[in-house]
Amino acid sequence: MNVLLINPPDEINYVLGIGKEFVQKYEPLGILYIAAVLKGSGYEVSVIDAQAQNINIEALKKLILQRNADIVGFSTFTCNGAVVYALGQWLKYNSPEKLVILGNVHASAYARQYLENKCCDIVVHGDGEYAFLKILESYQNGLLLGKIPGISFLDEKGNYCKTSEGEIIENLAGLPFPARELVNQGLYNLTNVSNQFYFVRKGDVVKTLSTSRGERGPATNTAKVPASRQTTNRTFRSDR
Repeated sequence: MNVLLINPPDEINYVLGIGKEFVQKYEPLGILYIAAVLKGSGYEVSVIDAQAQNINIEALKKLILQRNADIVGFSTFTCNGAVVYALGQWLKYNSPEKLVILGNVHASAYARQYLENKCCDIVVHGDGEYAFLKILESYQNGLLLGKIPGISFLDEKGNYCKTSEGEIIENLAGLPFPARELVNQGLYNLTNVSNQFYFVRKGDVVKTLSTSRGERGPATNTAKVPASRQTTNRTFRSDR
């Protein structure tokens, strides 16, 4: 069973025009963390960062068909939500046998709409690393999706089902390092017109780090943001 994880193109080119050259490209750490967990469990995983590679929708469709993965996952933000909507419908219409999974904030907020409009099979809420792994294990072994926390899907009668709120990984330090080897690292070096002014030389190698994640409410072993720097009353989870 092989998995294809995709960071789709978004609409920034239409919004910013030539100004897009000032926007630094960053590694899609979310799907790279998921890829690392899946690889560690023996699954074959590949990644397409269509946003960083400037791959448009039609070219991305061809790549998806060429990869011929059993499972296709999309990272879904508001800036690419419409793109994922169209890609998901196209993929489920042309390759209904493929399992299509959406994750990230926009997919979570509009899970019912994506599912009922046949854009995907499953939406993951919250932290996706272990939820995605459980989905694959269930899919492979014919187990019930209803036993997996933090996901949404349509049952056999077409009814919308959400098992629970998103899964929270308390021990972030227990996650493997993101599978950076699955993407071309040269895509994320500073450009000649980068807005990252704290680097002296343009073209420098850049690595991004994830040191904490947000929390829906109070939890144990979380770090508090000083009152002078708070923008909300939420806590966040640190990886140390």
